[in-house]
Amino acid sequence: MKRSSILILILPFLAVSSCSSDPNIRRGQATGAVVGGVATGLITDSWGGAAVGAAVGGLVGGEVAKNR
Repeated sequence: MKRSSILILILPFLAVSSCSSDPNIRRGQATGAVVGGVATGLITDSWGGAAVGAAVGGLVGGEVAKNR
């Protein structure tokens, strides 16, 4: 439980510290984080899973937006 609480506290800082200033990439990261967080949260039924899913979704969404 303690690890997932730490992840939840750290995740917003990772999202804010994005290197990109392009609004399309940021939009892709935000969309990916929401989709990944919700999907993984529903699958694992835990906050820790949702945090990890949001982080991975943000990374994937940013990469997809870069390649458009």
